[in-house]
Amino acid sequence: MIESLEKKTRCWNCGKESDRVASPTGGASPKDGDVSFCIYCSEFAIFDSSFVDGARKPSPIEKDILDRDPTVQRLKRLWAIRFSDGASEDAVEEWRSEGKGRDG
Repeated sequence: MIESLEKKTRCWNCGKESDRVASPTGGASPKDGDVSFCIYCSEFAIFDSSFVDGARKPSPIEKDILDRDPTVQRLKRLWAIRFSDGASEDAVEEWRSEGKGRDG
């Protein structure tokens, strides 16, 4: 389920803003400590309301945990298949305009 965020987040790596979130299990909005995935650059972040951008770069320990997670590895491979054609921003915007990045 995709839902709008109350506060936009900004990716620590590419600087793109995000105003939507999706959870593989559905349910509540993200809380501090939850993992975020930037659909523009495929980097992970950690939601953290104490940061101005709403998310932060994972610590070295968090990054190590993410890098070892098979689900994370699969998500990165799927992202590469869909968006890594050198025009990821255009591909994401096209995906959103087709209604795939919105509820319903």
